[in-house]
Amino acid sequence: MPTLPAPDIAREWGTPINTLRVPAGLVQVSYEGDLTRITARADWGHEFAIHEFGSPDEVLAADPTEFPDDTAHYQANANYESAHPECLSDNLTNNNNPDPDSAYWRARNLAAKAKGTNTPLFITQGFIENNTKPEDTEEYLDNHHGVERGWMGQWEHVRGNERNAQGQLLQGRAGFFDERWLLP
Repeated sequence: MPTLPAPDIAREWGTPINTLRVPAGLVQVSYEGDLTRITARADWGHEFAIHEFGSPDEVLAADPTEFPDDTAHYQANANYESAHPECLSDNLTNNNNPDPDSAYWRARNLAAKAKGTNTPLFITQGFIENNTKPEDTEEYLDNHHGVERGWMGQWEHVRGNERNAQGQLLQGRAGFFDERWLLP
């Protein structure tokens, strides 16, 4: 989150803060020596399981199917990566490449690829999700010349019809997919 440097900056200016409002809500701020601790609600994060291993070799040797608390989707992906170990290393290496002109980033420059396109476009984007970011959205829309509609807001990586345990929509509204979004 781009707001998280704020507590350190405030402390450097001589006015440390104890709370900070981020898109998800209010977080607690505390300081211990040179460290700044941000404490948020655990239910804001994704569900996950922690499994302890004694070494990196044990992690690499682990079989994802031996962990029943993980979903089938993640197990399938982990099994794919076991059969294709180059995927993880390539993504880690290339994702950290700062050169936007590298082959890796050129292939992923969707904003540049939109130049001159006119396919009707509908974008959904959650601003507080940690999976996909709205980077280069403005450039993409400038390069695109077709009908454009969007549904953006303070939600995570969800679809327009997903609901929480209480039945509330996580984004969108009832009938979201039935609406005729791409009509001019």
